[in-house]
Amino acid sequence: MKYKDNGNVYFTWMADGTLLGIYDKKDGTHIWADGTWTVKDNTFCFESHWKNASGTTVFTYAPCKAWFKAGKAI
Repeated sequence: MKYKDNGNVYFTWMADGTLLGIYDKKDGTHIWADGTWTVKDNTFCFESHWKNASGTTVFTYAPCKAWFKAGKAI
């Protein structure tokens, strides 16, 4: 999955419920994340811990999103 903000954010969702992320900032710097994801009913949640170069968490992003299908529309 790719998100665009002040650069590009890429996530890889592993089958074991973990995730990895990289944020390629427009200024040429990069930060990375690890974390977890879950799905329950129609709700997808993840928690990503964004790290600096020394591996210290500097920001945690933990959204949840619910999806529903009506016919062929999500």
